[in-house]
Amino acid sequence: DILHTSSKNSSSPSSKTVKRHVPLAEQPASVQALVASDRFKNKMNIDNTLVHAADQQLDQWISTLGKTRIQSDVLNFRQWQQLAQNDCSEPAHDCYWMDNGCNIQ
Repeated sequence: DILHTSSKNSSSPSSKTVKRHVPLAEQPASVQALVASDRFKNKMNIDNTLVHAADQQLDQWISTLGKTRIQSDVLNFRQWQQLAQNDCSEPAHDCYWMDNGCNIQ
């Protein structure tokens, strides 16, 4: 089993140095134009293909195992994740640099 937690969350109230992600609609026109360009879309094609293949594989697993079981497993995972986040999270202090290498004691 694998359980992951977020180490840097820009929406966390304790986050002072991690900047929030700026949505594409709020980016400068030059960034929006780049993302809309064929050059950028071609560059992202392999990633998009991989994501699509992963989505198809997940859909197949959900179909095989059953939606109810998957929903139960996801709920269980999220509960464990929240428990770990609650027990292991604390505001960053005593950092080596900015928000890196914090809470090492």
